[in-house]
Amino acid sequence: LDPTDWSLAVRAPGGASVELKMRDIEALGVRRYEGHAWHCVTGWTALGLTFDGVPLTSVLAHPKLSAANGGTAPEWDWLVQRAADGYTVPVAREDAMAADAFLALAFDGQPVPMEHGGPRLVFPALYGWKSAKWVVELELALRYEPGFWERLGCHPRGRVARNERFREGWSAAVWAWLAAAPGVYRRLGGHDVWVFVMQAGGNALGAVVRRFSTLHVAAAPRSASRFRA
Repeated sequence: LDPTDWSLAVRAPGGASVELKMRDIEALGVRRYEGHAWHCVTGWTALGLTFDGVPLTSVLAHPKLSAANGGTAPEWDWLVQRAADGYTVPVAREDAMAADAFLALAFDGQPVPMEHGGPRLVFPALYGWKSAKWVVELELALRYEPGFWERLGCHPRGRVARNERFREGWSAAVWAWLAAAPGVYRRLGGHDVWVFVMQAGGNALGAVVRRFSTLHVAAAPRSASRFRA
């Protein structure tokens, strides 16, 4: 992903689509968002974060999109984010259209660094995994389709106030145990050990899931269809 040539595709049901360049988004009006908290599903929270960005409601109401959709706003129920590395994550329309949801362009007065995902959506009421790093496409979908972490047992909505971290059932118990484990490493080994465990564990899990997904798709019949997340 080239940060100097980043753009965001927005696709609506029925085939309408537009590509928004950085200048298209900035023209909507950049504002400052101060005092935000970032909640990770594993249990830690970063407080007092400052972003500059554009309300997500403004991005999704861009005149280019309505023009491409025949002059009307598209109908949709789920916002699916797609990242340059293939990561996907769905967000319910109610959460995507919240007044405090925005597209972050800068963090602490500087462009969001690529190691933190570059321009990305921020949902203060949701856990961090609902914000895709290196996002390059938004799909306005009519039905729910699980993304990367939802397929592994994370909750479809992910609302912090309701503690919607994991789906009910056996996956909730397994993930609650796995989410608590990094805290043990942090207490015993300190911050650097904790960061290493979080990154290495995430990379290892991602490799397993990608391998499983490849095998699953190959075997499926043709009819089958300072902040960190």
